[in-house]
Amino acid sequence: MKKFNKLFHVSTYTFLVTVVGVVLPLNVFADAAVSTIGSYLQDKYIGGETDRTLIRYGNWFGPGWWGGSELDKTVGMLAPIDSLDAVAQKHDFGYKVAEFLGKARLDIEARYKAIADAIAARDAFALSTDPAKWPIPASNPTLAKTYLERIKLGFPNYQQKLNEIKSKVPNYDYITDKDLIELVGKEYPDDKKFEAMVDTEVRSWKIQYEKLKKKKGLEEKEIVTPLPAATECGKKIFPNTTKYELHAISVGKNSGKFVLNYAMGPYPDRIVVEHENMVLHDSGCVTGEKAVTLAYAGNTPIIKVKIFPSCGKEFNPPFGWSFKVNCPE
Repeated sequence: MKKFNKLFHVSTYTFLVTVVGVVLPLNVFADAAVSTIGSYLQDKYIGGETDRTLIRYGNWFGPGWWGGSELDKTVGMLAPIDSLDAVAQKHDFGYKVAEFLGKARLDIEARYKAIADAIAARDAFALSTDPAKWPIPASNPTLAKTYLERIKLGFPNYQQKLNEIKSKVPNYDYITDKDLIELVGKEYPDDKKFEAMVDTEVRSWKIQYEKLKKKKGLEEKEIVTPLPAATECGKKIFPNTTKYELHAISVGKNSGKFVLNYAMGPYPDRIVVEHENMVLHDSGCVTGEKAVTLAYAGNTPIIKVKIFPSCGKEFNPPFGWSFKVNCPE
């Protein structure tokens, strides 16, 4: 979710109190809340995660993160990893539609973004408490449940909030923007029509995604590539060929955090890091050096690293990339 962190904090502050400098919920003594707040605070204040990664999950859930893209105006083309991630995808497109409808009207934009927030909360609450039973099952149910609980903690009364939003109808002016008139006529859509517009955006993205998958070089060849013997963490890895490579790195623990360092050549390359089929990091097509801190949890200490020289294109110049998965502290 592109801006879900702001949404989480703003909505939560309406029912939180400050205790010894730390924000805690009024129902802090409830077991579920204690567990959720505990993991959140540990990640933030002990684990050292930033707001950029603290609420990031999958390819869509998290601030400044939609479809694997961190660009505000450019959506990424990575599919949701499970049903919770799909909720986040719809939320992102809800914000996109809200920004379109609110041209030059910040109050209108804010209203529709609030509706998008409530829709996301509604859909998240509708998911089973067992992520393995979701329509798109979570590959890591434990981690998925953690992020589901964080949404529930931030939106305990989403239906009431949605009703309040709908009851406070702003003083709409007649629409004068030509693009808006062509799309919705001379009146702003109600919440049902707004959601239908959002669903149309999601379907449009899916069509583009399927087209991209069919293009030469975008089908991931690693699906039929056997996993090689694991290399110990802390070792710098260099290319063996100019083609796609799959590496297995043993970090020694089934859960924790590690720093990934990588350097790409003058031509854009792509590195994808996974743990138990969950994407922890997808660089996109990039050049230069970068270091990122990644969190993982599951039943195996093996991290998969996939390298796409020249982003999978046939042109593979003899310039090397390198990466290192540092051992967890």
